Amino acid sequence: MIYMKRFNMFTRIIILMLIIWVPLVALYVHANRVSLGIVNKDIRSTNLERLGFLVEQMEREADSINILSGLLSRDPIIQTVEYYHLPASTHEDFAYITTIMDKLRLHSIANGWESEFRLFVPGAEFALSKNGLVSYNSDYVATMTSEGWSYRPYPDLQSGIYRFVKYNAEPFGLDIPPAEANRIIEASFTPESIRRMLEQFNSSERNETFLYHPDHGVIRNLTGEHSYVQPLIQLMADDPSMLEAKNQKVRVDGRSLMVNAMKIERLNWYVVDYVPLEDIVGPMERNNQVFYASIAAIALIGLLIAVVLYKQIQSPIRELLRNVKQMKKGNYSLRVRSTYHNEFDVLSLHYNEMADQIQTLIERVYQEEIRSREATLKQLQAQINPHFLYNCMYFIMNMSTLGEDEAVREMALNLGHYYRYTTRTENQLPTMEEELRLVEHYLTIQRLRMNRIQFEVDVSPAMRVLPMPRLLLQPIVENAVIHGLEPCPGPGHIRIAGSILNDTCQLIIEDNGIGLSDDALSELRKKLELPLIDSDSGCGLWNVRQRLKYQFGTDAEFRIEGRDRGIRFIMRWKCPQSDIHREEREH
Repeated sequence: MIYMKRFNMFTRIIILMLIIWVPLVALYVHANRVSLGIVNKDIRSTNLERLGFLVEQMEREADSINILSGLLSRDPIIQTVEYYHLPASTHEDFAYITTIMDKLRLHSIANGWESEFRLFVPGAEFALSKNGLVSYNSDYVATMTSEGWSYRPYPDLQSGIYRFVKYNAEPFGLDIPPAEANRIIEASFTPESIRRMLEQFNSSERNETFLYHPDHGVIRNLTGEHSYVQPLIQLMADDPSMLEAKNQKVRVDGRSLMVNAMKIERLNWYVVDYVPLEDIVGPMERNNQVFYASIAAIALIGLLIAVVLYKQIQSPIRELLRNVKQMKKGNYSLRVRSTYHNEFDVLSLHYNEMADQIQTLIERVYQEEIRSREATLKQLQAQINPHFLYNCMYFIMNMSTLGEDEAVREMALNLGHYYRYTTRTENQLPTMEEELRLVEHYLTIQRLRMNRIQFEVDVSPAMRVLPMPRLLLQPIVENAVIHGLEPCPGPGHIRIAGSILNDTCQLIIEDNGIGLSDDALSELRKKLELPLIDSDSGCGLWNVRQRLKYQFGTDAEFRIEGRDRGIRFIMRWKCPQSDIHREEREH
């Protein structure tokens, strides 16, 4: 609870709501993940066990047919077939063939699959099935091998009909050419037997199972949907590693399938089983969606309540605190503007009235101090101006004595313009052009007196037409001449540059006089930042800074920078838009 003191009331409410809801959601998510993991594990193990049982059952049936084929091959009656005249020509031969047909028929029904056995005697070019004699095809016999079960077109049947076929020959195996064997037992069964087994295997499950061979295609039951069989075949053709898949998840037509595949070693085919995961975990996911939707709805309601509390309680308190902090920093112009339609409106009204009274009182005191400083400045100027006038008069008298009429005329003309401007008080916001002419008259007078001062004025025409406070530049220039250039021997130079960039006016006044040390410059900057100066030192520059901010706002900037020789004064202020538009229309 110690740390809770750092948060406001609204934040505490949100934290308490999170403390309640987060554990509940986390507990449900954990329980759901555990349940889903158990279900997935059971599905994986069950599917593999079922698929393994199916493979074992198919191999057992194939082995059973193979064993029956071996028994027929070693049957004593069949072993004597090459000693008879074939095809039959006597009653004894016919009885012998009938006995063999009965044995082939008996073995065909001895297992669960629909199998068939046939006897081939290559030496006699004789072939016999359970139904009687069949045509002997020597080309077909030549293709017989002992490599195990093969899937191939069956002779004597319609084109395109395939069976699983395996051959047993005497002597044992077919390492010799089939035409040289004494006898060959052909065992076969149809894919229909596998389809019936798949039908029974999938009768009560969501799974779909089929057999696949890369060269021969698919064997599947006839009643299933088979909607995903063809896409899975394409996937297995592109990625043969899927033929060894164990609980592999794949995406088919936007749905997740769990695929298992095992090889039937006896038949050299693959049995593939898949189950759509949505059919198993779908109900659980729907329950999750209902739960999450409920949580979202409750959270939304809680959020709406929190927003209402924030707007009705926290927001007005926050605004009042912000205004109080700004008032503490000296900004008395901020007011509470929002309306909350509750008790905070009354509190805001009384706060605004108090702020108005404090601002009015402070502005009165501040204006009185400004007027007092201006009076002090005028008194200082009144003391300095006679001395400045006396020096000019002595200059005129000396030049007249020396017969320098042009110097006398220029001094008298600039002195007259200078005093006419400084004594005119009806316009307190002249243009920059008028202020620059005053400064040029003043600098011309000083150049005539000392004959070593040069000046340069580079102010853009757009800036010259803008209004500015009266006598704002002359104190800075006078400070540069008296305190910077006069004590410095050698040529003196003053440069005045002004421009407008991005709606911001910038005016720079710099000289190459004696300048100030770093400590003196730092001390002067500190004095200019003070609300009021108690001494006369720096009064003129402090007055310029205050008047600049009073006229153009608190964002206006008055900065002093040191140079290798001399000082640079920089003034920046936001140019009023109305003045910019007026200047654009005039130009």
